[in-house]
Amino acid sequence: MTAASAPVVVADPGDPRLLAFTGLTDTELRRRVEAEHGLFIVEGITAIERLLASPYNVHSFLLIERALDRLGDGPAATGAPIYVVGPDVLRAVVGFELHRGAVAAALRPAPVDAATLLTDASLVLAVEGVNDHENLGGLFRNAAAFGVDAVVLDPTCADPLYRRSVRVSMGHVLAVPFARLAPWPDALGDLQEAGTTVVALTPDPDAEPI
Repeated sequence: MTAASAPVVVADPGDPRLLAFTGLTDTELRRRVEAEHGLFIVEGITAIERLLASPYNVHSFLLIERALDRLGDGPAATGAPIYVVGPDVLRAVVGFELHRGAVAAALRPAPVDAATLLTDASLVLAVEGVNDHENLGGLFRNAAAFGVDAVVLDPTCADPLYRRSVRVSMGHVLAVPFARLAPWPDALGDLQEAGTTVVALTPDPDAEPI
């Protein structure tokens, strides 16, 4: 059983304990920090609630008092550090006005093997060439709404665990399992041979209307 953690008030935006949350809009800094520590960022109350219900391990929380109250006992139950700051400190750390006042850092898991993921999946969303993080997050939100069991991504797709993807998905990227599928598109043929019916959608005007 994980021991509950007590909130810690932090008044200095330069406190090294807040490194995981520094400069969230600085692409190069985030790439370096997240790669070095194996992290990804979850922003907003709803997304954090889904993080708490997911199998992902939490590294730490950065919250204003109001956000901590809304999340209740969930953060403490993870045993991860909870840093409570004022709005000005939060803005100085993350680099922008975070109106929700809630952000968490979670540990990035090892990549999932696509074949293992698809073993028990009956409805699968295959995504090709979606390199916009917000569009990808929207697809995960729709996948959750339609009861998709798994999402497979071609090698060129954006990172589903990038902060904006997680935010736009409203945390559903943490609930719908995903994996990279390669080689692409040959692996789609493997799915067909395994008995999966593959249906492609395209905006081509000559395509069969649905």
